[in-house]
Amino acid sequence: MGKVVLSGYFGFNNLGDEAVLCGMVQGIRREIEGTDIIVLSNAPEETAVNLRVQAVNRWNPVQVLSAIRQSDVLVSGGGSLLQDVTGVKSLYYYLGIITLAKRLGKRVMVFAQGMGPLLRDSSQRNTARILNRVDAITVRDEDSYALLCSIGVKNEVTVTADPVLGLTGSTAAQGLSEKYGLTQGRYILVSPRRWKEDNHVAPLVQALRDLQDEGWDICLFPFHKPEDTQLCREIARQLTGEVRLLEEPLSMNVIRSIFSGAVMVLGMRLHSLIFAAAGNTPMVGISYDPKVDAFLQRVEQPNAGAAGTLSGDILMASCRQVIEAAPRYRRLLAKRQQELALMVQENYRQLAELVK
Repeated sequence: MGKVVLSGYFGFNNLGDEAVLCGMVQGIRREIEGTDIIVLSNAPEETAVNLRVQAVNRWNPVQVLSAIRQSDVLVSGGGSLLQDVTGVKSLYYYLGIITLAKRLGKRVMVFAQGMGPLLRDSSQRNTARILNRVDAITVRDEDSYALLCSIGVKNEVTVTADPVLGLTGSTAAQGLSEKYGLTQGRYILVSPRRWKEDNHVAPLVQALRDLQDEGWDICLFPFHKPEDTQLCREIARQLTGEVRLLEEPLSMNVIRSIFSGAVMVLGMRLHSLIFAAAGNTPMVGISYDPKVDAFLQRVEQPNAGAAGTLSGDILMASCRQVIEAAPRYRRLLAKRQQELALMVQENYRQLAELVK
């Protein structure tokens, strides 16, 4: 068949982006059989071993140039690559990779990305200019579609869904209690992150204490190591009783099993909420970014509010609401899952057209 190069935030020990990559690799192998895959990674040896793909150092210009030259299609995504909140360097890295591929005469697909924010006029202009030269664009939510339209992207843009929602493999939750100290249906999975002055931490701890008092086990799950791990440790020290902190490396199937075995997920990290949806597990989100609001709205799950103004009482009320009405929230998720699964497939359908 053909050969594709995947460009994203891969190899940085961020579970969300690694799950995106895993979903993309699975999907390409499933839907476009025989396609060779090369990943631009910050940790190429690790990526190659974990996913059985070719991988090159994303910072090595010679390796990147060689990989793109021998490919048929550059795939930019998924994840939130084209944004300038964390600065412009990463934005121009990804735009630069796209530009290089087009100069080499390659087809380019922007794949299931969450766009923005793009705060600078120059970021908006350059993103629109470069995306108007690519061959296909899919985005993971309506807000991303609206942003691209507003900055002047004229190419057709299709709203699809995050590749993590297409992950396959066993999610049987049996044996979790023995191996990881978790009892299926008795624990609340919590995925926090730091945000600005960390004003959300105190109300989060308050709600977790209340949940412990009501008999629920707390399992803290860091998505981005080591930053999230340190925060999880700080939170654990402020809680009473036993708290499970999952720091050890876990396979994608085990992670999916842990999410599907929880009574609910309380998450700030977007992909903690996406994993919850994939496992049909009800959730409560704490928002730090419009992408979190958009996803919660899409899957019809409660949003406890913005991190900077979070109320412990409102957070606790949201958690109680989800726990007490868990069957209803699971039904809502199951309905949306079917729709989202079809939207995930559209990513690979469009990519297959370019690989042919």
